[in-house]
Amino acid sequence: ALVLASDIAEPSADHENALVVTSLRRLSPRLRVGVELVDSGNREHLNHAGADAIIDTRPTIANLLVRSVQDEGVADVVYELIESEFGSELYRVPLPDGLIGRWYRDYARAAIDEGHAALGIARGPQSMLNPEPDLTLVEGDEAYGGAPEPPIV
Repeated sequence: ALVLASDIAEPSADHENALVVTSLRRLSPRLRVGVELVDSGNREHLNHAGADAIIDTRPTIANLLVRSVQDEGVADVVYELIESEFGSELYRVPLPDGLIGRWYRDYARAAIDEGHAALGIARGPQSMLNPEPDLTLVEGDEAYGGAPEPPIV
């Protein structure tokens, strides 16, 4: 479920969104809920309400604008990764069992062999983009990658 702010100029929209998230959690505890954050000082309220993903759109968009001016084409790459209209998309998938105990470079090579781009590893709540090649992969790690279709593991 996606919960968008009713008014991005009004910080109290975060409180309304927290109530919506709490209600969604009561109706369906397993539902993944993403919510738009208006005031960064309210992030904890949305965490407490049970939001799975909290996006502070203003700094995200501002950072993307800065990056697009500094590095030509960055906005196009980001757009392609988050849009499902064409090209590759961004995915988070479990690592194949055969890679547990091996290095990140082994995953990256395997991804390339399958026509995917290895972007990083998720370890619990921590995301590691472009980690050191000799990072040892452990049970529970998941992979971030770019691919035209979700990778089959």
